[in-house]
Amino acid sequence: MSVVTTDEPFTREYSVEDFGTDYMFRVRIRLGFKVSQSIPAYIHQVMHDLSATGELPAQVSVYPKVDADPDIGTVRYVLIHKALMPESKLSAREALSLKMKYAIRRFAGSPVKWFGLAPYNPVVEVQPLFVTTRRPPRLQRKEVYTGNHHTSAPVADDYGVEKTGEVDKVEAGESSGAGESVVRQDD
Repeated sequence: MSVVTTDEPFTREYSVEDFGTDYMFRVRIRLGFKVSQSIPAYIHQVMHDLSATGELPAQVSVYPKVDADPDIGTVRYVLIHKALMPESKLSAREALSLKMKYAIRRFAGSPVKWFGLAPYNPVVEVQPLFVTTRRPPRLQRKEVYTGNHHTSAPVADDYGVEKTGEVDKVEAGESSGAGESVVRQDD
């Protein structure tokens, strides 16, 4: 669902795209700038309209005694928050304009409050916003000594993370097993 605020003061419209299914919909709500943005009330209306036309099959609420409108099932709200990733390559001017946008967003308040979703415990997911990304510097491969021969295969640490580093051969008196070697990670 997406909400668009229009330049007309009292617009109240919605459109539905069903993707040829009866379980996945894209709802676009257009509201005027003077209209209350009580999204839960509008979503319930849209769901009732879709049920009445047969586009949405009958729903049963998971918590019928608790839900205010148990005829349309349990509704879960998920907000998608776009955030700039550190890997993005921006000019100084672009970075400044995005910082200003995010500062204004912080002072403007939360979409959870704007849309009246606070009582419904919405989930807020972060969507990475990549403008253009800069490629990290290339890794250098090092040879690893495994006891009998040199190899450049990576060695896994205790957590399953592969690492390559200098390998020191363990002397026979210090080794607890045949062919054991000690790996020291380069810092």
